[in-house]
Amino acid sequence: MPENVSLKSGKTASLRRCLTLLLFALATNLIGVGQNNIPRFTASTELVQVSVIALDQEGRIAADLTKQDLKCLKMGSSKTSLNA
Repeated sequence: MPENVSLKSGKTASLRRCLTLLLFALATNLIGVGQNNIPRFTASTELVQVSVIALDQEGRIAADLTKQDLKCLKMGSSKTSLNA
């Protein structure tokens, strides 16, 4: 009879080890779920085209202006992306 008891406890220990390994594999697999997704974000742009006629102090067209001579303001804040 003692032989059956040790055999039974050996099977139980083996079953416990097998279940522990199975649970570990399942848990580590679930941790990695969703980590292969590429982060995404949305953005938008708005193109605003403005025609400008620049005049000097005497009312004549100022033809020799460069990009550095222009300033674009929107609600008081300066915008740096000017294409002149």
